[in-house]
Amino acid sequence: MLGWEVARTIETRFSTVAVRGGLRKAMTAGVLTRQPLRPLALMLTGAMSEGCLYVAEADDPATALEEVSGLIAIMLSGMRLPEPALNS
Repeated sequence: MLGWEVARTIETRFSTVAVRGGLRKAMTAGVLTRQPLRPLALMLTGAMSEGCLYVAEADDPATALEEVSGLIAIMLSGMRLPEPALNS
């Protein structure tokens, strides 16, 4: 069994870096508001890790996955920039 420090190192090295890259692209593209990348990526990775544990331990994993997926979408939508109005 991995210790907490080793598990965190692995998570930070792989998961958090990937999340940070996706966030950076979305911010650069003007989809998400600019935020400090490292803490945001760490916080989202933590939330997603807990969501995965929730799904894994659920009596009804399919329903749990829908719940977690919906909550992640809601969290990210809160950082989304409004789409520019189209002039008709």
